[in-house]
Amino acid sequence: MEDVIFSGTDKRKATGFAEVSIVFDNSDGSIPLDFREVQITRRMYRSLESDFLINGTKCRLKDIRELFLDTGIGKDGYSLISQGQIDRILSNKPDERRQIFEEAAGVSKFKLRKHESELKLKRTKENILRLNDILSELESREKDLKKLLKMQLFI
Repeated sequence: MEDVIFSGTDKRKATGFAEVSIVFDNSDGSIPLDFREVQITRRMYRSLESDFLINGTKCRLKDIRELFLDTGIGKDGYSLISQGQIDRILSNKPDERRQIFEEAAGVSKFKLRKHESELKLKRTKENILRLNDILSELESREKDLKKLLKMQLFI
């Protein structure tokens, strides 16, 4: 990817990054943002780090993907389907076809959010277990320290 960054010439200095933007007409409100135009920008640096922006505001790649979920514009969008893709869709396994129809019907966004919520719930349960272990250990230490304190008071 570094090849997209201008390396310079004898007369022009090399640049440190490359930037590309695409502007969508959102006058119909199909993209869930309150702007008539939505500009998506990616800026890539020589270090191979990237910045992503929505209308000039830094965001995550995940935010951009979520923005276009269920619009047919996403990574696997089906707003334009070539004949080769139709053949591929028809020869797909039923599970793969179902995913395509879910994307087109607008279900995939909710499935993604459900999956993320389930992962977050799992991490939360694991954290609660760890906290309970720590709490048990601290309670045990507290009992030992109270016994030690009583012993010192009688000495």
